[in-house]
Amino acid sequence: NPMLKLLYDNNQRLKQTETREVPGNVPGFSQFYDTGTWVPTYLGLTTAGVTTYTTQSGRYVRIGGWVIASVFVNWSAATGTGIAIISLPIAPVYTSSIRYNGAANKSANIRIAQAESGAGAQAFYLVTGGAAEAVTGTGDITATIAYAVA
Repeated sequence: NPMLKLLYDNNQRLKQTETREVPGNVPGFSQFYDTGTWVPTYLGLTTAGVTTYTTQSGRYVRIGGWVIASVFVNWSAATGTGIAIISLPIAPVYTSSIRYNGAANKSANIRIAQAESGAGAQAFYLVTGGAAEAVTGTGDITATIAYAVA
């Protein structure tokens, strides 16, 4: 198994302090582990609108069927309407019985937008005081979210 070869060297398990470069030619490894960046967007769910950004920064790690994404978005103007949604790097898997939560700088819960849009949105939104946050003209969001992917 090529995946197990990453943990062993000459039939000896690697020590916890040892590291090994991940070879690019291990079959199936990119489906198991991946890192990257993306440019997150802040838009309205009802009407996307136009947003003027100061900063857009996103990083993620994919491990198997899970993604951990960290995002920072700062904007000086936004014309969207409805619930404010922030894009994700990889489309989440959603079922009506699962809600994914994370942490944000606003002491808000994070939810996957698919529950509301029903259209397989690749985005999340913030919930404070039991209600989804609407688009605001200016602001910033710092958040980290873990969610399931196909």
